[in-house]
Amino acid sequence: AQNKCIDLILTASEGTLRSAVISAELIFPGCDSAFFHSDNPTGTLSCPLTMDKFVATDLQISAMVGARTADIMQVHDISFRLPKFAMFIPVRDLVKLPTGFVTGLLPERISRFQLWASQAFNVPPDDVTTSYSGNFVSVKTGMGINVSATDRGGKGEFTLRCDSIEVCGEMLQDLATFLGITELPTTADFPTELDSLQKSMSKVDEHNNVRMKLSGEMADSTQLVKALVIKAEDSRILADMKQMKRMYANLYEVNRELMGEYLKRSNNHNALLSELKDVNNMILSLIHI
Repeated sequence: AQNKCIDLILTASEGTLRSAVISAELIFPGCDSAFFHSDNPTGTLSCPLTMDKFVATDLQISAMVGARTADIMQVHDISFRLPKFAMFIPVRDLVKLPTGFVTGLLPERISRFQLWASQAFNVPPDDVTTSYSGNFVSVKTGMGINVSATDRGGKGEFTLRCDSIEVCGEMLQDLATFLGITELPTTADFPTELDSLQKSMSKVDEHNNVRMKLSGEMADSTQLVKALVIKAEDSRILADMKQMKRMYANLYEVNRELMGEYLKRSNNHNALLSELKDVNNMILSLIHI
């Protein structure tokens, strides 16, 4: 967790585990495999892994095992399915219970919910009858989540707590897929995310107002440039060099102002796009709830 990654521990029943090649999709940036080795080989090998996306993937592992002084290694091929939320580790208690949540009623007993949590977070299953609750923390961000369910007359009333709409949406979609559910009425509330959305919308309005103001000022300056060019050309034709120099000096100053206004407009445009991107990401996350 200190390195913001999870460790896949490989163990050899006999001999020394020299190295291993792990092949998988969407885990290793820019490639589909990675090589792991130890400077002091033992019977175990730690392979640090990190996941940037919530996706379950199959690991194809080729482990090289042999005696410590042997020149020839045996290659053992094994497969392991890395769960979708492997970057979350179980904890006894959360420092602070998340305020955001999504809740609903499953047409299944809570034992099925617990089975989903077991495979999604790679934790041992428990014998549950009337209620279940599990706390997890992200090793990358420190974000805490809580998944719980209570029996309601043979059905499971579940609650997924997390301050991220995206994470809750991913958990809800994975739960529905696991249970084979196509429609599931839910109730959600994410005060932190909604507050952030309101701030983003306010900034969008602010940047848009600034954009319109800058556009109007640049339009006025552009008309002034045209007028100065015409006056400077008239002065040249009339051989009024003093007036022509004055017009071109003014033109130079207006042109500098236009360049400055363009930089302001460009920075404002980039800030506007950034806020619009945040709003769009929020909308996409809400689709999964």
